[in-house]
Amino acid sequence: MAESRRYPRVDCGEDGRSKKQMKPGGLLLYALAVLVVIGGGMWAEIGVTEVAAGQPAQDEFIPLDSVPPEDQLPAAPLLVAAYSLLWVAVLVYLWSIWRRMITVERDLSDLSRRTGDS
Repeated sequence: MAESRRYPRVDCGEDGRSKKQMKPGGLLLYALAVLVVIGGGMWAEIGVTEVAAGQPAQDEFIPLDSVPPEDQLPAAPLLVAAYSLLWVAVLVYLWSIWRRMITVERDLSDLSRRTGDS
């Protein structure tokens, strides 16, 4: 039978992994770096750096009611950003599992075809 052109076979190294495969955790580290870059942009957009940079240290507790609205840190954008990052991380993880399962199923079907099992 003709090999699939979509998934070309790759020569394997001594350890059985293909030479083009990432090391275990490589994709996860890559996804984490992307999340940090995206999250850093979101964090700066929210304006947290501006709020924390220009304020001197406080000596006593100040109730939130007495703080002007422009000095209050809005919680809703931070919450949305946190949950967004969490869902992106979960989706990247599930996508990586899905891709690995496709590879395993393809390898099992190749092995089954080679051994003559149906």
